[in-house]
Amino acid sequence: MSEHAEKLASEAHAVPPWAIALLFRLHNSIRSAVRAQLATSTASDLSAEVHVGAGDVSFGIDVPAEDLVRKVASEAPEPILVVAEGIGTQVFPEGADAAAARVCLIVDPVDGSRELMYQKRSAFILSGIALVRGDAPDLSDVVLGLVTELPPSTQSRGVQAWAVRGQGAYEQLWDLDATSPVGEERRLHTSQATTIRGGFATFVHYFPGTHAPIGRLADEVLAAVLGPVEPGKAGAFEDSYLSTGGQLYLLASGKYRLVVDARPLLAAGRRPLSAHPYDLAGPALLAEESGAVVTDLDGKPLHYPLDTGTDCGYVGYANDEIHDEVWPELDPALRRLGSTD
Repeated sequence: MSEHAEKLASEAHAVPPWAIALLFRLHNSIRSAVRAQLATSTASDLSAEVHVGAGDVSFGIDVPAEDLVRKVASEAPEPILVVAEGIGTQVFPEGADAAAARVCLIVDPVDGSRELMYQKRSAFILSGIALVRGDAPDLSDVVLGLVTELPPSTQSRGVQAWAVRGQGAYEQLWDLDATSPVGEERRLHTSQATTIRGGFATFVHYFPGTHAPIGRLADEVLAAVLGPVEPGKAGAFEDSYLSTGGQLYLLASGKYRLVVDARPLLAAGRRPLSAHPYDLAGPALLAEESGAVVTDLDGKPLHYPLDTGTDCGYVGYANDEIHDEVWPELDPALRRLGSTD
């Protein structure tokens, strides 16, 4: 566990130390379990549909991680409200008084399952902690975020990144074979580029039904920002990473300059799976504390409820300059998408 994270979260937001320790223990346990799965299971085992859980389908790769959420949460020394993909909203330990819970843990045990079950690319464990103070908390109440990389078995190192609201974001490289940290914690910073030109500017369009409308949105906005396509030149680059947490981590760590997820604006009859609050809680805070501007599709701060069902759209800009470059063109384009699709 990061003693730095515990100190900042406890001092700045009065997060109970036991909750921080539980969060890090959960992530490290899931990382070890998934790594063991990857070493012993086939892609068909990992990709087998097991059940339809809260928020999404649970595959073979997801189930042990979801079981660990239940196990570790049950070890909490006082009631804790857990909101988790595949599990839903529950109070642990079982039978505890929900009204006595002062901590809400929201977690996606494996975000990017499809990337990892075929060992194509890393998935991530995503979590956020919010303090319960009467009203139901939303994303703006998350004060501690933790994002842990789940790399393919051929990769022996992975990152663990965390952020405390108002106190910055950090990452630590881990040797996954030795299960030990490598080097010192590093402060995370977004790209300092002042334009999306020449960088990664991603518009999320993973699934059938999204490619044409989101492609039109991307082309319209990029043309307005960058000008007409120049033959033989690439104005910006696309990266369709099947992980909301992965997208936001890449924004936080300076690799992306823009990511737009407008799936909730698509008409209900053609709207596919969207991101949910558990996809955003930890990584959105990580990105913001690294210097990014992260908003909803109306350009406002994120206030989605901490649940497993709300469809979430968002825009992440690496910095204020890129926000000011893109938003004047993106705003009207998003409004047209929402009214015409």
